[in-house]
Parts: sequence; structure tokens; C-alpha cells
Amino acid sequence: MAAGEEEREGSHHEQHRRDHAPGGDLGPPDTMTRSPHEAPTPRMEALARLPIFLALEAKRAVLVGGSAAAAWKAELLSAAGARVDVYAQDPCEELLAIAAEAPRDSIAIHARGFEPPDLAGAAIAVAAIEDEAQAAAFAAAARNAGVPVNVVDKPALCDFAFGAIVNRSPLVIGISTDGAAPVFGQAIRAKLEALIPRGFSRWAEAARTWRPRIQSLGLSFRARRELWERFTQAALTRPNDVPDPSEILDFARREAKKMLVGKTGYGPSCRQEEINQLMIFLARAGRRVVRLKSGDPMVFGRAGEEIAACRAAGIPVEVVPGITAAQGAASRLAVSLTHRRHSRRLQYVTGHHADGGPSPQIDWASVADPLTTTVIYMPKRTLAAITASALQHGIDPATPAVAVAEATRAGEIVLRGSVADIAARLEAISPAGPVLVMIGRVLATAASGEEPVAIPAAG
Repeated sequence: MAAGEEEREGSHHEQHRRDHAPGGDLGPPDTMTRSPHEAPTPRMEALARLPIFLALEAKRAVLVGGSAAAAWKAELLSAAGARVDVYAQDPCEELLAIAAEAPRDSIAIHARGFEPPDLAGAAIAVAAIEDEAQAAAFAAAARNAGVPVNVVDKPALCDFAFGAIVNRSPLVIGISTDGAAPVFGQAIRAKLEALIPRGFSRWAEAARTWRPRIQSLGLSFRARRELWERFTQAALTRPNDVPDPSEILDFARREAKKMLVGKTGYGPSCRQEEINQLMIFLARAGRRVVRLKSGDPMVFGRAGEEIAACRAAGIPVEVVPGITAAQGAASRLAVSLTHRRHSRRLQYVTGHHADGGPSPQIDWASVADPLTTTVIYMPKRTLAAITASALQHGIDPATPAVAVAEATRAGEIVLRGSVADIAARLEAISPAGPVLVMIGRVLATAASGEEPVAIPAAG
């Protein structure tokens, strides 16, 4: 018990003794020792920065500089609705490309140096200038014109800072560490990106659209409050957060380059050697390279070749594990790929060799083993040959088989059958996306249907 509590407790006992009448009866106190009162409201603690969200729609923004950093700021200002005037004698290709396809309002590039009169009518001024004297002169000119200013990577010259952004517009979250730890701020942003469903954007936009109509209904304050509480509960419990590749990539920092090097089966694709060389080139240039793959990169993803190439070039590699397509498909079917009575072995095999045909290394005896579950990756063009070989090596023609196209994606298709007919069933519908085929007794329940079924994506 704290000292203050002891004092109050002692005072209570003294009062308790005084409240007893001489005859021992308990009588009322002459006066109350303390009156009920409202607890004080907690006060705001010191803030390193005041978070302010500027309304820039149709307002003029002045940007000085032609580097990649300037290009990112031009894109950001345009996305916020500003009309951006860029002053750069030598604008980089990235800046020119962004100006040609501005995200929202226009980006005009003036191929000359900045002059103080250019700030007339500006709502915000930003510069990406390396030279200290020129940067200081720009900041001074902006302040003389009464325009808030930011100079990239020069906090002493800044009236405000750009924080990390989580964009679910019109729901926007800004994160600042006051320049103390930008990497920490980006890590917090990444955490929030993963926690906050992208569907919140639609809910926030709906709230903005509906608000005037709701206000016109003449509801009481209590009724409006209840309506918005129900709206919020619906948004929190039913957000539309179906995963999508473009959404996954948007988790990357906004400044990150996205280079598409994915492969399309039997279609135009980047050669593996080119992908290896590109990663090594970018890493040696000082970039942090993320090789993003679908599923688990360590299962038929050629990650071993890429890791070996990077290590041979002296580049360290870290692997973030994923969920391979077989496990994802099995979870969607609610089927265990192993069973102590029906499956003592689980094996993953590739559906095609480097030459495009069936792999000559397949152990057909293990495929034909009735206590084995076999998952065949990438078998669209070779499944008929694979199942024919399996039948020749003694597999029961009635062994259950399930083909899954675009496993765990929004357009997932499940095709059920047996080893004897699964190839023909797959050929009949010719799905466009990636396919895997699972064979084994444990799939008896999943393979009992007759028609292809499109399973709605989770979420």
C-alpha cells in the first residue's frame, strides 16, 4: 500500500472513531471528508511533430530538382491532387515518365533553374537539391513567400516532413519518427499494411459518399451515432481483403522498382540466367533486391539456382519461406495429404523436364504405391503421359485424383476424378492458370464430386 493510501486509510480510521457516539452507536459524520469529483482529463504529452493532412486538390505545388527523389515527390504531390510545377534543368527519365502519366493532377516540367518568383501562388514547396547553399537559398525564398517548405534529406531546412504512408484513401495513415529512425518508420508502415485490409478504402469512400445523405435524414445524434457504429462494425468484420499480386507488391516501399520477371509456361518468359544476372547487377549497385515468388520459392521455384548465383557473386541471401501450392490447395480442400492408415509417404514431383516432356527421374514404383500421396507440379501438357506411365507401373486406375488450377487464388478451380480420367478432364476445360494434380487414397473425399467447382477465395 502506498504512503498516500496509508494516510487516507489512517484518516478514515480516525474519522470512524469520531463517528461513534459515546454510547457506542454509529452516528453520521459532522462533515464529509471528500466530495465526488470528475477525474482530470489526461493532457497531451510532448509531440516531436504535429501530424497535419494537407488538402492539396487543385492547389499549386512547386518542386525543384530532377533526380529520382524529386520524381517520387512529384508522384506523391500529384496523387494528393496538387498541380505540380517542376523546375529542373536536367530531369531524369523516371521524372519524365511520371509527368507523362501523372497519378491525379498534372505535372508540368520546366526545363530551367528555379527563380524566387516561381513561388507565387504556391501552397507547398519541395526541393531535392544536393548543394547546401542552393538548398538553403530555396528554403529561404519559400519562407519569404510564406510557403511551407521541405528539402529532401535536409531536416534543418524543413518546415514539415514527409512520413511513411499507409494508403487506403480516403483513409490515410501517416507515420513519422521525426527523422530519428526512417527504417523503423518503414517497418511500422509494413506492419500496418499487413494488418489493415485494403477493402477499408472502399468503406472509407462509402462513408464519405453517404455522409451528406445521412445528414439530410434529420436523425437524432443518438440515431446517427448508432448508424455509424453499425457501419464501422460491418467494415471491421466484413472487409473485402481478397489477396491479389498487385496488392502484394504494393507492400513494398513506394520508391521501390517493380521489375516483372515471372515465367509463363510455354509462353514468353525471362531466361533464368537473365534473372540471375539482373539480381546480381542490382545488388552490386547497392540496391536491396527482393525476389518475390508465388508459393514457396524452395519448391520447384528454381530458388536454388538463384541462391547459388548470388553466393558465387559474394552477395548474401535471406529466404522468407512461403506456403507451397500443394499445402495451400490441400487446405482449401480441407484434406490432409498424409494419414496413418492411408498414406505413409508424401512426395512432390515435377510435371515436366527441362526439355518440356515428362521428367525421366520419376520413381514410378513410388507413384503406384497405394500408401503414397503424390503431388505433381506443372503437369498441364504432360499429365496424359504421366498418368499413362503410372497405370503401366501398376497404379490402381480408380485411385482418386484432384486437379487444382490457380490454387488459393480468387479464380481457383477444382477438378475431381481418378488417375484413369483426370488427364482427359483437365484437357476438356483447359484452365489458363497454373495447375497441380494430387493423387492418392487420402483424396477419396475430395475426389467424390463429378464436376469442376470454382471455390470462392477466402476472406
